[in-house]
Amino acid sequence: MSASHESAVRRGADERAVRERALVLAAAGIPHRMVFEGEECVLLVAAGDAAAARSMLEEYEREIGASAEAPSPARQGAAAAAAGLAVAAVLIGVHAVADERWYGAGRLVAGRVQAGEWWRAVTALTLHADVAHLAGNAVVAAVVVSALCRTVGVGLGLWLVLLAGAGGNLLAAAWRPPAATSIGASTAVFGAIGALGALAYARRRQGRGPGRRPWVAVAASLALLALLGSDKRADLPAHLAGLVCGLAAGAAAAPLPRPGPTVQRALTLTAAAALAAAWLRALSG
Repeated sequence: MSASHESAVRRGADERAVRERALVLAAAGIPHRMVFEGEECVLLVAAGDAAAARSMLEEYEREIGASAEAPSPARQGAAAAAAGLAVAAVLIGVHAVADERWYGAGRLVAGRVQAGEWWRAVTALTLHADVAHLAGNAVVAAVVVSALCRTVGVGLGLWLVLLAGAGGNLLAAAWRPPAATSIGASTAVFGAIGALGALAYARRRQGRGPGRRPWVAVAASLALLALLGSDKRADLPAHLAGLVCGLAAGAAAAPLPRPGPTVQRALTLTAAAALAAAWLRALSG
């Protein structure tokens, strides 16, 4: 290559980084050479190859950037477990501080939701009738929320739980008499179960999950509904509504690429903000 017809495609003081990029060009069959200008190492290619070389190096740098940003499976699992425990902690915390005012402002009342008090569909998910009701939902929520967050990431998983739970409450309120009331995280728990079922169905249908019968995942979700919702005090219509909304949310999320860590953090913060905003709206009235 003639020096007068060369272009610098990368330069820097880190010789090792420049050599790595030289290897990328070598693998792509692009002629190149390295020179030193003072303390800088410069990667040169023929002027006619400059555009292709820069494009190749930019793609390489995007890939190594994504690899550096992506957490390890172990860290993803730990984050998912922490998310499940955090949800359980929120349920326990709300139960510890909630008084009659909180229950009056936050419980789901079908007629009030139908009249536009949408926030009750969210706040009701965090209220429980007694310690036994709370304990059951907190334990199951910790397990299924962790499983969902492990599948799609913490931020997206939390949003799926929140949307499925609130959507289930709205759906249940739409067909109930105005005086009907409801509280409890069960609707969101069944929403998470439904989302897991829909995601597993999608993976199996695409050949990315174990087994050859994709309908088994959805059938398992319905079996859990029958098993966990069989208690005489269980709010079966709300559970069913949560499961249906969870199936819909999971189906909508299935074709989406898994968000990266930055987006997951943003989704986590906005999910927490949405819950806080619903309670602020409820208590401000």
